[in-house]
Amino acid sequence: MDEFPWTALLQYQSRSKISTACAGSLINNRYVVTAAHCVDNIAVKSVGKPTNVILGEFDTRTETDCINTLGFEDCADPPVKIPIEEIIIYPEWYKKPSAEINHDIALLRLAQNVKYTSYIQPICLPTPTLNIKEENLVVTGWGKTETGTASFVKLKTTLSMADRNFCIEKYRSDKKLIVGDGEMCVGGEQGKDSCSGDSGGPLMVSLNKNGYSVWFLFGIVSFGSNQPCGAKDFPGLYTSVPKYVNWIHETVRP
Repeated sequence: MDEFPWTALLQYQSRSKISTACAGSLINNRYVVTAAHCVDNIAVKSVGKPTNVILGEFDTRTETDCINTLGFEDCADPPVKIPIEEIIIYPEWYKKPSAEINHDIALLRLAQNVKYTSYIQPICLPTPTLNIKEENLVVTGWGKTETGTASFVKLKTTLSMADRNFCIEKYRSDKKLIVGDGEMCVGGEQGKDSCSGDSGGPLMVSLNKNGYSVWFLFGIVSFGSNQPCGAKDFPGLYTSVPKYVNWIHETVRP
């Protein structure tokens, strides 16, 4: 239950209806990073205004999440709901052509400082030069599963980098879309993918630092093929965090 404790769930309000859609990643005690398309004008019109971030969540059906192991019940702290104070979308997001997938990143400034626990921790940001070739990448979220419905529990899957040229051509020929420089192509293996509802969530890599395994935020779930998720040879698109990490550092404030 405490795996990937930086994973956040976004809550929206449309008139009297409250819903959750999209995810994000806690990067310090005041900011969550997510996808721009989760919080832009179109998202507000279709889903509602992003109002809160939920941290420390595992199973959305229960107030307190518990796991029973060999007769012993292990329970997590209840999830924490924090209001969003400010939404900062990457400035180029609204300037790009509509057929281009690019610059899909936003920061959510929270209304109060987050208290860290075993179930709520920030993820490390990468350096601008972090380049991944062979490492396994992990994506997590509450998006749709193979049954076509959203998952109540936080799930994960392991992905690999896809061939960029193949991916660019696939999106151009099948979707008439341009893959921008700020996007990475990941996955394309049958049955392993992020899906609708995972948007904004983390694509992570575990690297060895001084003998310790440290998780870094490498990508943000951005765009899928609209084939059934997990379709063979159709990689997903992920915002490259190393490309935007300088903007993140320049934008966050205490």
